[in-house]
Amino acid sequence: MFHLMVDSETLGVKSNTAPMIQLAIVPFDPNANHGPATGAYIKRMIGEIDPNHAALDHDDEYWDPVNCYIDLKTVCRPPFNRTIDPDTLMWWLTEGGADLLTEILQKGKGETGVSMHEALNQAEYYIAKFRNAGILSGVWANSPSFDLAMLKDLFSQVETECTWSFRQELDFRTETRRQQFDWGGGFVTKVEEDGRGHDAFVDCHRQIRNVQEAIRSSGRPWGA
Repeated sequence: MFHLMVDSETLGVKSNTAPMIQLAIVPFDPNANHGPATGAYIKRMIGEIDPNHAALDHDDEYWDPVNCYIDLKTVCRPPFNRTIDPDTLMWWLTEGGADLLTEILQKGKGETGVSMHEALNQAEYYIAKFRNAGILSGVWANSPSFDLAMLKDLFSQVETECTWSFRQELDFRTETRRQQFDWGGGFVTKVEEDGRGHDAFVDCHRQIRNVQEAIRSSGRPWGA
């Protein structure tokens, strides 16, 4: 029923060595046209299928998306031992946005930041909410071979099982390119209006819109 968009910001390009500095996981309905799914929307859709579903007992905020700013020190130390890639660092400083990188790193070490362990705990718990409620249909990334592979590798480093099935992995890039599609319109969330590209949370919102419009333009609803 519901899908999750996963995006991360890193200081490297290899999924098994890059330090993750931000992780976002945002829920959505691929057949909707309003961007991410709110808690109220998730509960309404569940209620239409099963008015007695246990998931309806939770407040709307229970379904709020994940947006973790990660303390860089914690991902560069054991058990993760990730290493900063000089080329990626230079890309951030010259093209990706040095000010945005500084903001992400500062949030990671400030009161809003979490350790790599805590970010993984939040990711595991959040994805499990959808899986245990029986409403998780797909997990997207741009692309799964990087973001999802990295997340799975990080889980393995703390001896934690991946919380989704490999059969549920979906590629944002493949879906949009299959439709020869590069879209810039439609419903724009306030997160996108206020944010910038290469912020994982903002990128999740943009990628969700593109997936929804690619599916709509195909003329065939997802799952049909």
